[in-house]
Amino acid sequence: MWSIGCVIPEMLIGQRLFPTPTIGAAEFTKEYNEEQISGIFAMLGPPSEIAWTKLCQLKRGEEIEARNVMPKYASQFDGNFRAHSHDARDLLRKLLRYDPESRISAKQALDHDWFKTRPLPVK
Repeated sequence: MWSIGCVIPEMLIGQRLFPTPTIGAAEFTKEYNEEQISGIFAMLGPPSEIAWTKLCQLKRGEEIEARNVMPKYASQFDGNFRAHSHDARDLLRKLLRYDPESRISAKQALDHDWFKTRPLPVK
């Protein structure tokens, strides 16, 4: 569901949601991972302590050092999506939750009001 949460904004704003200058690197290094995580935190704001603990338990999560990637970002999300409806922002927030267990399911996403509110995102 996280991937869908990245693709929909690309279609809405016409660019990658979490751009990084080192994209395309042949090897996912610790520096690459930290840069990617920093970009995510800049867009969405930092995760809660509970979400951070769960993120560090994911595959390769132990490679990320909190001190290096968790500056006190304010979320840029609302500023980047202010031109889009409340329903669009709500769906994206639910798709892009840090904790995979708390993300919206595929069925819930398809039943979301964004797909039913005019103007319809699809015909």
